[in-house]
Amino acid sequence: KLRLDAGVKSSYVTADNKPLFYDQSGGADVLDTSKSNHFVYSEQINAAYINAAKDIGKWSMQLGLRCEQTIANGDQKITGQKFTREYTQLFPSLALQWHLNANHDLGITLSRRIDRPSYRQLNPFKYFLEPTNYRMGNPYLNPTLTYALELSHTWKQRFITTLTTSTATNVITE
Repeated sequence: KLRLDAGVKSSYVTADNKPLFYDQSGGADVLDTSKSNHFVYSEQINAAYINAAKDIGKWSMQLGLRCEQTIANGDQKITGQKFTREYTQLFPSLALQWHLNANHDLGITLSRRIDRPSYRQLNPFKYFLEPTNYRMGNPYLNPTLTYALELSHTWKQRFITTLTTSTATNVITE
């Protein structure tokens, strides 16, 4: 009556962003390093998880744990700035549901989540949007980590009302 799930996953991504601009005003192609951008980024994520679920009377329970290792490398070829990031983190989750009767269920869910910065947000190249406004990534951004709590009520297995709250660290904003 106990259900166990487990698994592993690995992903590897490489991005090679290379918009190059040349000044041709002198008759020859001269690389304009103030406008050119060559950013090479690689990211490997290795993960393993285990999940257990069990029903006991009017209760349904689920407990999970995911472990993730991230290895990321960035190389801004125009400016010569390089970075390497490596971290391992745990992401637990817990879900409980109480089946009050045929019409009503109550539930609570607790979890920890991750939201990684995008390649563009990590690219340390400064590019101008207009003469007085520019955008530049930060290679030292940490992922946003969120702890979430959700309370739910289900009526007649069709209508769900939820109340959710969360707290996040290292929030990434523009």
